[in-house]
Amino acid sequence: MRHILGVWVAIGLVLSIATCGGDADTSPVAPGSTNTSPASPQIELGARLVVDIVSSRGATLPVVIIAPSLLPLAAVVLLEGDDGTVTLGGTSEDPQIQSEGFLARNADAFAAQGLLVALVGVPSDRATGIDISYRISTQQSDDVAAVVAWIDARASLSVWVLGMSRGSYSAANSAVRLNGVVDGFAVCSASTAPTGGPLPGGLLDMNLDQITIPSLVVGHQDDTCPGTPPTGVAAIAGALTSSRSVTQKIFTGGSPAISQPCGPKSAHGYFGIDDEVVAFMAGVMR
Repeated sequence: MRHILGVWVAIGLVLSIATCGGDADTSPVAPGSTNTSPASPQIELGARLVVDIVSSRGATLPVVIIAPSLLPLAAVVLLEGDDGTVTLGGTSEDPQIQSEGFLARNADAFAAQGLLVALVGVPSDRATGIDISYRISTQQSDDVAAVVAWIDARASLSVWVLGMSRGSYSAANSAVRLNGVVDGFAVCSASTAPTGGPLPGGLLDMNLDQITIPSLVVGHQDDTCPGTPPTGVAAIAGALTSSRSVTQKIFTGGSPAISQPCGPKSAHGYFGIDDEVVAFMAGVMR
């Protein structure tokens, strides 16, 4: 896949977009560092593109960047569930998101709500997908730190991490290990009753009391996926004892499921109420 080197300038907001194409600097990106080129062309608000971000451990993360049409009010790093893969069509200059997960299929909707979106794919050393062991590791938080640093070097915005289903492990891991680096923590359909894996209590075994940043927990009343019961919303919110603020909400309604209970087109994935859920979550994060 061919990538882009560019810069976005809009009323004092500068987002320089650097990847591993051409003569771009491909050195690892760590928190506080930049990866820019003075010869970068301009990219307008409303841009959609794929960039490669290299973490401090040397892994390359493909990230879909979606800019809102107006100046962004905050940024959100989207961490998908299942095995974490994000399927794309189109080109790096105009990526078409083909994955059907709640976060992936609504990435543009989050941008339309005024958020700068970074939809993160799997790292280069785990190209076939990621498991829970990676999601709760320092490797995972190092990778997210690189994405946050990429955003911080280019815009002065609050940066939230948002994880869906198994992605909730990644968001919680990032929030615990990167307290002070990320500015907000959000999960939807979070795992609190997994049927296997290293953490019997799911997120409830992840030192959530160490998270001090604003937090958002969302679920669906009719979620019948065994690992993500709606009762987990209150349990997670109750465990966030050090968070500056905690917002929780359980949604109802939607369209009849056309996927399995843990699939994206069911209550687990807020099927049929996407716009309502996205608008609520974005309103908290802005």
